[in-house]
Amino acid sequence: MATPVLSVRELTVEFPAAVVHPRAVDNVSFEVAPGEIVALVGESGSGKTLTAKAVLGLLPDTARATGSIDLAGQQVLGLDEKALRSVRGSRAAMVFQEPSTALNPVETVGWQIGEALRAHRKVKRADARRRAVELLELVGIPEPQKRVGYYPHQLSGGQKQRVVIALALANEPDLIIADEPTTALDVTVQAEILGLLHDLRDRLGRAVLIITHNMGVVADLADRVVVLRSGRVVETSPVLELFARPQADYTRELLAAVPRVPTTSKADGEASGDDDSARSQPAKPGAAVKRSGSAEPRGAVEPRGAAEPQGAVRPPVVDFRDVVVEYPGRLGRPAFTAVDGVTLSLAPGEVLGLVGESGSGKTTLGRVVVGLLRPKAGRAEVLGADLGKLSAGALREVRARIGLVFQDPATTLDPRRTVGDAVGEPLEVHGRAQGRQARARVAALLESVQLPASYADRRPAELSGGQRQRAGLARALALDPQLLVADEPTSALDVSVQAAVLRLFRDLQEQYGFACLFISHDLAVVDEVADRVAVLRHGRVVEVGPAADVLRRPSADYTRRLVDAIPVPDPAVQRARRALAG
Repeated sequence: MATPVLSVRELTVEFPAAVVHPRAVDNVSFEVAPGEIVALVGESGSGKTLTAKAVLGLLPDTARATGSIDLAGQQVLGLDEKALRSVRGSRAAMVFQEPSTALNPVETVGWQIGEALRAHRKVKRADARRRAVELLELVGIPEPQKRVGYYPHQLSGGQKQRVVIALALANEPDLIIADEPTTALDVTVQAEILGLLHDLRDRLGRAVLIITHNMGVVADLADRVVVLRSGRVVETSPVLELFARPQADYTRELLAAVPRVPTTSKADGEASGDDDSARSQPAKPGAAVKRSGSAEPRGAVEPRGAAEPQGAVRPPVVDFRDVVVEYPGRLGRPAFTAVDGVTLSLAPGEVLGLVGESGSGKTTLGRVVVGLLRPKAGRAEVLGADLGKLSAGALREVRARIGLVFQDPATTLDPRRTVGDAVGEPLEVHGRAQGRQARARVAALLESVQLPASYADRRPAELSGGQRQRAGLARALALDPQLLVADEPTSALDVSVQAAVLRLFRDLQEQYGFACLFISHDLAVVDEVADRVAVLRHGRVVEVGPAADVLRRPSADYTRRLVDAIPVPDPAVQRARRALAG
């Protein structure tokens, strides 16, 4: 048996000054063999990233590590900073989650690769550039001779992540550590990066330690899986065995929480026999849409308030007709058309999923809905008001009936104010409640999102990621909105926390009856909550229809490519798909 590239034995990481949970990693042991891909999985706080940082000697000064970490024959724990610098990049290298923060924005990618080379050996400028071109070509960057002189902002998100992988490969390390390498990427770009990592393992024989909470990524990429919980290993198993016969209850809970897009056999054949004419048309105002798997049409849920006469058709909450949105060009450049002739509608009580890659216009449409952008052409009506003709005062009244849920609650909740202040702020801004009445409303809102009323006195930093997102939902519901705009509300959450938040969202939607524009690049999440789905590409709608039709029997080639790129949380299926594609 080959000597492991990485051998971790009884690793413990402690923070002696911490009052709560001082031991963050507790007696963790595992190995990574040459050419093997091992996945570390678990929720936030499980110790995944701290374990990876310990391998590279990147733990904070407040941490104390004991145990053994053998990296390519060298003991890492106890090395001084000079010795650690010789290890980083040459024996193990890191691929970070967010490439935009891992790359220097004021230097070309070629210069940055050259700098990584010069950190470990003397190299002439011409040789460094030649090696940079080779590495960019290796990771699939088109026209590498040209793009070696590009700055990071001139590259797409997927290309930037490829550059980060090239940087990791620069000094031919024995081990690549990839920390959530696809979390910030669209599903199609994610598939490309996973394919690249798989290919690099096969071609170069590199060992890979991947840290992720995405079980679809694990199924696609990993040979073995190490499951962590609260700093301890709860299960280690080959990937096929782990998904087929998980031993630990926690592993079973993780797998059960994974959202999936169910597929049907002969899906393409069935699609050809369906009536797809409705898919490219907006829903009729007030139409109820039945979700696959739902006992009742979700669109039929009535908001709280006076009941509508039976059979009455209510006007749409959102009604866009041929909407065009442009961003002005700078320095004499032409304007950029972000939304190009979009026609969409959203019925009362309906959840419309808006999906597409980065740059497709999803978030721009959301900004139009809340009045942050005005269309250059077309008609945009929200809650019966034409946004293009509203005064500032009238727009303020419309916004009081719209709730917003953002992607990362850690950046949208003021860290200096209490959770109660954040949740109650809309009540004060719009003059709905103050003092004791506002506090009572905040307590009721927190309890409605399954948080204790006592959390009103806490700061956002004292809440977990899932709890902060629940607080964000409570704030969005403070004014009893008719419309909710949720922009990637679960993308920053672990899979089990995400599942809980999605269940809560469905319950709240049933209770409050609000309509929702749900923006996401995660098609499996959209399938969990949406009645209908609209697919955007380059600012245009390529397909609209019931979620079950669009995601299981797509009519547009682009939608099919999106669906096919979703990593299925089943390693046997993923291997069959990869074999068929290759």
